[in-house]
Amino acid sequence: MILRRDGVLPLIKRIIFEFKDAASTVLDRKVVSVTHLHYSESAIPVFFEQFENPTVSIVIPVHNEWKHTISCLTSLALTSRNISYEIIIVDDSSEDETRSIEFSVQNITVLRNESFEGFFNCCNKAAQKARGKYIIFLNNYINVQYNWLQRLVDTADLDETIGMIGSKVISEKGKLIDGGTIVWRDGTAAHYGLHDDPIKPEYCYKKDVDALLHHCFLVKKNLFMEIGGFDSVDSSFLFAQIDIALKIRGRGQKVVFQPKSVVILKEKNLGRINNANKSSLRRKARESLIKKWGNEFNSNFMERNQGTFHARDRSGTKKTMVIIDHKIPTFDQDAGSRTMYQYITMFLEFGFNVKFIPYNYQKLEPYASDLENMGVEILYGYDYFKNNCKNVFKYFAMNGKYFDFVYLNRPDVSYPFIDSIKKHSAAKILYNGVDFHFVRLQREYEVSRDVKTLENSKMFQNMEMHLFNNSDVVLTISEFEKNLLSKMVPGKKTFVFPTFFYKDTFPLGNRNRSKDFFSRNSITFIGGFHHNPNIDGILWFVKDVYSELIKKSPGIKLNIIGSHPPEEILSLKSSSINVTGFISDDDLELYYSDTRVVIAPLRFGAGVKGKIIEAIVYGLPIVTTSIGKEGIVDADEFIYSTDTADEFCESILRVFNDEHEWNRIRKIEIKYSKKYLGYGNAVNIFKQIFGL
Repeated sequence: MILRRDGVLPLIKRIIFEFKDAASTVLDRKVVSVTHLHYSESAIPVFFEQFENPTVSIVIPVHNEWKHTISCLTSLALTSRNISYEIIIVDDSSEDETRSIEFSVQNITVLRNESFEGFFNCCNKAAQKARGKYIIFLNNYINVQYNWLQRLVDTADLDETIGMIGSKVISEKGKLIDGGTIVWRDGTAAHYGLHDDPIKPEYCYKKDVDALLHHCFLVKKNLFMEIGGFDSVDSSFLFAQIDIALKIRGRGQKVVFQPKSVVILKEKNLGRINNANKSSLRRKARESLIKKWGNEFNSNFMERNQGTFHARDRSGTKKTMVIIDHKIPTFDQDAGSRTMYQYITMFLEFGFNVKFIPYNYQKLEPYASDLENMGVEILYGYDYFKNNCKNVFKYFAMNGKYFDFVYLNRPDVSYPFIDSIKKHSAAKILYNGVDFHFVRLQREYEVSRDVKTLENSKMFQNMEMHLFNNSDVVLTISEFEKNLLSKMVPGKKTFVFPTFFYKDTFPLGNRNRSKDFFSRNSITFIGGFHHNPNIDGILWFVKDVYSELIKKSPGIKLNIIGSHPPEEILSLKSSSINVTGFISDDDLELYYSDTRVVIAPLRFGAGVKGKIIEAIVYGLPIVTTSIGKEGIVDADEFIYSTDTADEFCESILRVFNDEHEWNRIRKIEIKYSKKYLGYGNAVNIFKQIFGL
C-alpha cells in the first residue's frame, strides 16, 4: 500500500490516533497519545495494493462525510500491513466528493445505491461481492490503529469456534466507547466501560461478550451468508448488533471482544451511540428482539440484578479461579513461572474463568498480553498498587462471592491476602508453597551459619503454618513435604503435584537435532540466578569440582545457563566454561541435544527442582546432591547423588564415559516421565481436587 504526497501543501490532517503500549513497568501510567497530521480537503491520492485472493474484505458503508471517509481510508493505508485485503466502499447515495472517490483512492471496489438504504442493508449488499475469507464491517468515522487488522485475523485463525470478533473502540479524547456490550435478560443493553479509561486491565483481555458495536468487527464470510446477514426489517443499531450476535451463537460460534485491536471513533459520531441508549429507541429495539428471539433471552443472558462480574465476559456458567502469585509468569525465564503458566493453561482447559493477581502489579510484556489473549483478566497497574493495595482488598469485598477457587502461591505472597479472602469469600482455597521456605532457609543456615537466615526461617515457619491451617488444600511437590506436613498439621488435605507436566512424547527434544552418546561433549547446569541456591551451587562446583574434573578429563566443556547471572557468575567464563545468561527455548533445546550429563550441585534448597525434572524429560543423566534429588520417586535407580566434591567429580566421569550406563539411565528416565510427568497424570490430580 502506498500513500502518495503531491504538491507543496500539507496533504494529511488529523488522520490517525495512535494507541501506545505502556513500558514494561506498569506502575507508570499508560497513555493514549494523539498524533496530528494534516491533509488537504481536496482529493488525496491513496493507493491500495491489489490481491487476487484477499484474506479479508473490508466493507465501509458511507453516506456523504467525505473528509471522514478519506481519513478512515488513509489510516487503513498506513496501518494495515501483513494481511492481504480488499476495500469495498458502499456509497449510500452520497451527494459530496464521495461520488468521485475512484479518482482519489485507487484499487478499491465501489458499490452505489440510487437511494438511501441504511448501514446494514449496505453491509448485506457488499457481503455478496466480498472475496475474503473474513469480512470486516467498518464505520467511516473510524481511524484504525497499528496492527489492528493482524490481531483480528490472528484471533480468528487460532480459534475456529469464534465467529465474530470486535475491536476495542476508543474516542478521540481517549475514553472507552465499549468494552463489550452486555445484554440483560429483559432485552436492555449496556456498553460496558462507556467513558472509562480504556487501559484499565478489565478492558484489556480477550473475552466472550453478548454483543459488539457495529463500528468495527470481523465475521467469517461463510457464516455471515449462512445466517442471512443483518436483519433489514429493523435497522436500529442496538437491535442489529444483538440480533447478529444471537444468530452467530445459534450456529455454535462465539462472539469475542479483542482489545488488542484498537480503533478510534471520531467524536461527531458518538451521538449515534448515545441515541441508541435513549428510551424510545431502546424500547422499540427491545420489543423487536424479544418478539423475534423469545426463549433465547432466558437461556442466553443474565438478570440485571446479578451484576456485571459474570455478565461482562459471559462466564456465569463457569467456575471462577482467582490466582495470586509474585508476578506475571515469565515462563521462558524461570521454573516457577513455567509451572504457573502450565497451571493457568490447564485451568482454562477445564473451562474456568481465570483472574490473575501479580503481587508486584507490573504488566510484564509480552507475557501479560499472552495471558490476556488466552482470556485471563490480570489485576495490574498503579490503581491496584497504591494505598497498600487497598483496591485489591476492595476487589475481594465486592467480588469474593463470585469466587469458586482461590489458588495461592508462595508464603510471602499469600500471607497478606488469605484472611481477607476467607472473610469475603466461601471459595475453596488451594495453597502451593512452591517449597517449604522455612526448611530451605534452615538448610541454608546450616551451610552459611548466618543468623539473619535463621531468623528468616523462623519468620517463614510462622507464616507458612498460618497458610497451612487456613487453606482447604495444600499442594506439595514431593512426598517428603507431604509427610512433613502431615506431622505439622495432621489431617490436612494434601496432594503431591508435579512441578512440570508435558503433553509431548518422551524424551523431549527435536529428533532431527538429537545426537547420540558420542556426539555429545558437554556437561550443563541450568538455573535462574535470582535464586540463591543456584549461585552458591555453581560457584562451589566450579571451585571444588570442575577444577579437578578437567585435570582428569581436559576435554569436558561446562555450560552455565540461566537468566540474570550476577558478575560473580559471568566472571567464570573461560575457554572451557560457557556462561550464556538467558536463552530462548529453541536455543536451550540445542544445548540439551549437545549435553551428555546435567549437573545440579545444590547445597541447600527444598522441594523438587525444576532443573532435575527437565533433565529427566530430555532423557539426560543427572549428577546432583542429596538436596537436589529430593522428592524424586526412586531417585537412586537413575540419579547419581553425593555431597562431597571428590565423589561428585567421580560420578560425572563414570556416566560421562560409559555409553552403556548413559543409555540405561535414559531408558529409566523415559519410563519415569511417562508415569509421573505426563499431562494426563496432572489432569487427574486436579480433577480430584476440583471434584470434576
